[in-house]
Amino acid sequence: MGKEELKDLVKRLQRDDMVREKVEQRTKGFHQKNQECNRSWFNELCFCLLTANSSAAKGLEIQNYLSRIDGFGQMPQEKLAETLRGMGQRFYQKRSEFIVAARKNKQIKDIVTGFDGEREAREWLVNNIKGRL
Repeated sequence: MGKEELKDLVKRLQRDDMVREKVEQRTKGFHQKNQECNRSWFNELCFCLLTANSSAAKGLEIQNYLSRIDGFGQMPQEKLAETLRGMGQRFYQKRSEFIVAARKNKQIKDIVTGFDGEREAREWLVNNIKGRL
């Protein structure tokens, strides 16, 4: 798709009420998430670690379960890996390692929002959150 075709597509989508409503809902969801606590943000971080090279639906299922029992924050790595495996998660051993390593940054909201800009926050995440398979 060329640059002009892409511009035309974006203009058409901007006029589509259904698309506009979906974008507004997602934007509202992001604003609401911004008001939540460190634990919620940490759970979202763990969701991101679960969904890289995997299914978002599977990641959401696991996130919902582990969030209820604070599995992301408390479960021993061996038990976490076993749970991920039992729930059909790909690369369960590596992902459990990443989640346990991320626990040293449970105050993730405070950390990320403490930077002057998005670029600095993004660089911090890249340098401090291990998530590459």
